[in-house]
Amino acid sequence: MDDKRFHVGDKVIVRDWEDMAAEYEVDDDGDIVFPGDLPYFTTEMRQFCGQAFTVTKINEYDCLDDERYTMVLDIPEDDGGDWWSFCPEMLILADDLLPEQEIEVDAESFFGVAFS
Repeated sequence: MDDKRFHVGDKVIVRDWEDMAAEYEVDDDGDIVFPGDLPYFTTEMRQFCGQAFTVTKINEYDCLDDERYTMVLDIPEDDGGDWWSFCPEMLILADDLLPEQEIEVDAESFFGVAFS
């Protein structure tokens, strides 16, 4: 049975930097450190905060349990493409947002179209 919270095809929003920094440790380089053997949320990844993406791949690791996995998002190649790796702690499932929750989201990335 697949107990993962996120799946390929899910629409996700990258969490706000300040929100993650308040919840998790920030190291001497300014990167956010998550528990366990997970990737850091680096200062270079800050550009993705508040943007919506689609999960394109789940990375499976023997050393991680069902709650310890990383994902690849549909980030444009010009912004690093599938080089970036995200763990569940970095993301919000778009379907989990309640109408009264305020979150700043880039509309173009969420809807996949340019607005003028």
